[in-house]
Amino acid sequence: MMNEMKKFLFEAAMGYDYCKSCHKGSTMEEMLSEYGLSYQKYLPEITRIQRLCTYNENGNKKIRFGNKKDFLEWYLKKWSLDGSAVCEYCGISEKECNELLNTQRKPTRGRHLEVERREPNLDYDSTNCILACYVCNNTKSDFMSEEEFRVLIPGIQAFWKSQRNKKKQN
Repeated sequence: MMNEMKKFLFEAAMGYDYCKSCHKGSTMEEMLSEYGLSYQKYLPEITRIQRLCTYNENGNKKIRFGNKKDFLEWYLKKWSLDGSAVCEYCGISEKECNELLNTQRKPTRGRHLEVERREPNLDYDSTNCILACYVCNNTKSDFMSEEEFRVLIPGIQAFWKSQRNKKKQN
């Protein structure tokens, strides 16, 4: 089921309005309803993944990884529907990060692992990008290399531990 959902999200994010992988010519809504799922429930996730494919730089849209298909294949291999994917720097899961992070920007940032460039002066591609939590991505920003950032990771892990303890006390 999980692989089927990832195929669905890939095809929907690519902009297909029918399910290519089922070979029945079903619409995305029909395909999901076969599993007892609602297209409307997954529409925000599809939209979010579509937005990840592009970014604005001086008002110009550019495709990450050279093309949308390559990016989506990379992203959907790394990311998980159930929130179990982890930050490749500090190790916190997307689900736990979402539960523990308290930010005013939460509707747009912090709910999901973010695409992070290990070396900020290099391109977005499969060899330079990882998924990172909001805290690691913001802390590292685009002025530190991965090597320079590594010294800060124990502090971020301590931060997440303190957030877990606060949650247990409440």
